[in-house]
Formats: sequence, C-alpha cells, structure tokens
Amino acid sequence: MANEQISPKDRPAEPDHPMSLEGGFVDGDPAFMLQCLAEDFLQSGTEAGELAQMSRNRFYQALFAARQAVGDERADQILSNAVARAAGVRITVWESNAQDAPVDLTVSARTNVQREE
Repeated sequence: MANEQISPKDRPAEPDHPMSLEGGFVDGDPAFMLQCLAEDFLQSGTEAGELAQMSRNRFYQALFAARQAVGDERADQILSNAVARAAGVRITVWESNAQDAPVDLTVSARTNVQREE
C-alpha cells in the first residue's frame, strides 16, 4: 500500500519530507471566522489589546488573513464586538503541585419528589 493511500495521521515519518503544513483556500465567511477566533482567544484569557496586535502580526496566520480579507475597519469592529460579548466570560487554569485531600462526592438525581416544607 502506497503512503498516499494511508491516512496522513497514520503515515510514518519520512526523513526526506519537510513535514510542512500545506493548505488551500475554502469558501466561507472570513468575518465569521475572525469573530470565532476572537471569541476563542478572549475566552482563553487573551486581552483585547493583545488580540488586536495579534491580528496585525503575520505570524498569527488565521487572524492576520481574516483581517486582510475583511479590511482593517471591519476587523476592528468585529474584534470590538467580540470583546463586548466575551467581557464577562473567562477561562482560567490554575496548576498547583499541592496535594489535594480526597473528597467523597455523592451525586443523585430524583424526579417527581415532593418537598416537605
């Protein structure tokens, strides 16, 4: 079986192959893509100013390409709207080396139970 017939994720590494990411263009809405990317970054803790800078940096390829596709004025508007919507939602990950004490957790679900008042 030739390597072309094997799924890319299952192909063995080839020493002579550069293993570079190759892609192409697909139809879609770059404004919606920018909105989704912005909301994802914001919810992951990226600050609004940092996000705007990232969208102007060609090394953040998806953000940069979306900004180029919709134009600076529209991109700034999309980012501002995303900031307004995501302002109250943040995900924070805390890592600790401390050992937590084990806790017993009991979960139950009952239906049609009348409360005694």
